[in-house]
Amino acid sequence: MALSIIIMVILLGSFFCRQGVSSASYPTTPIVFSNISDKSGDYPVVCYSTTKNGYNVNGHIYVKFQDLASPLGATFTILSGPTYVLAINGQSNYFYSSSTTSYSQVYYTILDKSNNQTTQYSFNFPGTMPYPVMTIDGYPCVWVQYAALTSGSLIGRWDSSNNRYIIYHWRVNGNNPLSDSNTYLVGGEWLSNWDSNSTLYLSPHFQLGGYDNIWSNYNLSSHPDYYRQVKIAVATLQSMENTRKLMGNTPYSPSCVFRSYWYNKSLSGSWIWSWHMKGRAMDAGGTTMRDTVIGDIGAMAECPDQYGNPRFGFLYSTNPSSVTQWDEVESPALATSWLHGQRAPKDNCGSTPVPHCP
Repeated sequence: MALSIIIMVILLGSFFCRQGVSSASYPTTPIVFSNISDKSGDYPVVCYSTTKNGYNVNGHIYVKFQDLASPLGATFTILSGPTYVLAINGQSNYFYSSSTTSYSQVYYTILDKSNNQTTQYSFNFPGTMPYPVMTIDGYPCVWVQYAALTSGSLIGRWDSSNNRYIIYHWRVNGNNPLSDSNTYLVGGEWLSNWDSNSTLYLSPHFQLGGYDNIWSNYNLSSHPDYYRQVKIAVATLQSMENTRKLMGNTPYSPSCVFRSYWYNKSLSGSWIWSWHMKGRAMDAGGTTMRDTVIGDIGAMAECPDQYGNPRFGFLYSTNPSSVTQWDEVESPALATSWLHGQRAPKDNCGSTPVPHCP
């Protein structure tokens, strides 16, 4: 009899350790995953969205790892430890059971066409969340704001008017996330000692901050988490290096690469779906650089967008062997006196257009 009681206690203990906290302990909270549209309000409007249930843990919103992964097109795996891994667009984000520690890791290569040398780079940063990973109803869960931002979301925020949390990410498309084969470098104030990385070289000639302005150096006191935010495609970095080669290896500094939502919103005339917010655009130079790149890519006028509207002002590449490999540039017809280059996926004749929220 005594032995039976001991066995029962062990089994019950194992059950509760595996289950963690019951959801009955915390109210469920809607987490809305949305694409991005509009720049008139303090936040974008919700569109192409899908909703998952999260947990309100003493005022802090948690999400199941698997529910965060699926709308973003990410993958979720569990390694020994256990270690929880969210992988998306070449980036692996590691989280640990009952821990506030995380780690973000990307490896990539850049070709320096000035000497034909290929260099491997790493973009690896530790982070510390204010709230630890938890197990709720047997599922590993994470504080949603941190995990969403480190996975490349443009914004994560609490919507107090509707008692819900909203994650804005360019790949969200209802329950069918958009494909995107780009590798991105993602970072911001949520990573440890982030501000000290201004002089970090992301490629042979371009730094994260400093004179190169790859991160969004727009300081808005109402949204401090997005100061020096960055999301940049490796393809964009490569075209920046290629442009330097095209211009006779002459050094230059971009005037704008990544833009946070609020930085883009502050600029008169900026597009509400700006490629800068997607990490796939760069502004630099003057008319000489602009016109030289236009010649390099064999630029031609764009076809209409997926709604049949003319994409006035954009020229697309007809030269797959171009030096710079920019897919699109702004036309001189827009009266821009600088180069605005964009990388794939492009939106020209014969390609699958990138959908935008209406």
